[in-house]
Amino acid sequence: MAKAEVGSLERWAVTLSCVAWIVASVGCDSTCPRGFAKVNNRCQAIARDAGADAEVPAADGGAADAANSGGRTGSTTNPVMTAGAGGARPDAGAGGTGGSTAGAGGEGPEPDAGDAGPDTMPEEDVCADAAGSAVCDGADLHVCGDEGQTSSVESCGDARLCETGAGAGRCAECDPGAHRCEGARLDVCDDSGQFVFQETCATAELCKADAGACTEMLCQPNAVACSSDRGSLNTCNADGSDFADMQSCGQNGCDSDNLRCNNCRPGARMCSSGALITCSDDGQREQMMRCVPANNNGCATASCEGTGCVYGVRAPRTRCGGDNLCNATGECVECLESGDCPAPNDCYVATCGAAGSCDRQAKPDGTSCGTNRMCRRGQCEAPPKTVELKLFYSEARRDNFTTGTAIGEQSALENGYRYVRVEGYAFETSQPGTVPLRLYYSEARGDNFTTGTAVGEASAREAGYTYARIEGYVYETAQPGTVPFKLYWSGDRADNFTTGTSEGENSALAFNYSEVRVEGYVLASPNP
Repeated sequence: MAKAEVGSLERWAVTLSCVAWIVASVGCDSTCPRGFAKVNNRCQAIARDAGADAEVPAADGGAADAANSGGRTGSTTNPVMTAGAGGARPDAGAGGTGGSTAGAGGEGPEPDAGDAGPDTMPEEDVCADAAGSAVCDGADLHVCGDEGQTSSVESCGDARLCETGAGAGRCAECDPGAHRCEGARLDVCDDSGQFVFQETCATAELCKADAGACTEMLCQPNAVACSSDRGSLNTCNADGSDFADMQSCGQNGCDSDNLRCNNCRPGARMCSSGALITCSDDGQREQMMRCVPANNNGCATASCEGTGCVYGVRAPRTRCGGDNLCNATGECVECLESGDCPAPNDCYVATCGAAGSCDRQAKPDGTSCGTNRMCRRGQCEAPPKTVELKLFYSEARRDNFTTGTAIGEQSALENGYRYVRVEGYAFETSQPGTVPLRLYYSEARGDNFTTGTAVGEASAREAGYTYARIEGYVYETAQPGTVPFKLYWSGDRADNFTTGTSEGENSALAFNYSEVRVEGYVLASPNP
């Protein structure tokens, strides 16, 4: 065979030997680089014995790998795979004539450019310049030994995670600054890409990784409470971080004691359609009250203004209760002044009393109430007729005789009596407050006795006097415009003498008459 062909075949044999050695060492489906093996799904460097496994290249075709005593020896013309004590590799025996090295005593073909080994050199280890650290090869993290060789390889799955964790010698599990929650524990990713403890939250629900913080517990979980401004009734969510429901209570507010919205503001008062509306203390119901005057006399007033009832009175002199008037204090009275009290007629005087009632007093009888008219028992009438009470005297009988009738006057004149004077005036007919003036006569004494009292009548009857007639009517008690009608008695003359004048009194006293009593009150003038 030609020398060139022999050289070519030798190079192919060496190449195949290398491939066979890699397959035997790593496996066809391995992704680990040369010199590594899969261990627990990680590429680990294969430990090599310096004596048995060291691969020492030949210098110039001399003895190669003398330490490999377990290799094939002898002369050969074809390269073979020999398994030494440390594993299969291309080798030349001590007396071989072929392969990458020539045996000491063999004569081999002359090497050409391809005789030094395989066609391609193995890749340089990424740890070559990173002894004692870790470096990334894409997403793979190489942990480097002290001599710059890869001691282990770990796939980080992402080049970013590899680069982040390289400084710590392991794949990063997170991006720096990221957070995660493990129950109530909040972790933060440090600069090396590892999660470390940050804080413990109150509950797992309050741990918020997205926010990178523990959420503050705003309320008791599932509790119902009024808002701080009493504007709403709120229901807390399950983790206490927020309110799940917020019911607006509006301007009426929230009842924190009973946990409900008020239907009205407790204690609030307002006017509506003239009535006072008051909200109950519990804020649940409204009560309506009409503003009613203090009394129903027509003078008191009541109205609803603002937040309450306002009570007042009508203006004085406002008509109330028919013809009555309102006074300043809201009472309905009959009068405010005397001019408000009408008199029934001219024979009454009407005045307004302090209590606001009219006081009507009749004028005294005899008070003039018009031309030829006078008041009588509160009525204005024509004046009653009066008669003159005339005094007659009989010298023969030594008798004073006072009469008011035409019969008496005629009798006196017929019996020789002489007229002396008028002693007063009496009513012709009975009038209010008057008593009859009766005439008694004693035949034995020849005496006429005029009396207006019961005592006088009894005395006359006891003395044997005989009743004759009524001479007129005189007042029983003193009245305006009257004078007392006095009785005098003379035992010497056995004479009863009644007079209403000072002249008569003086005459009686002059003749030793004694005053007995007042028999009534006679008018001093003919017009009562």
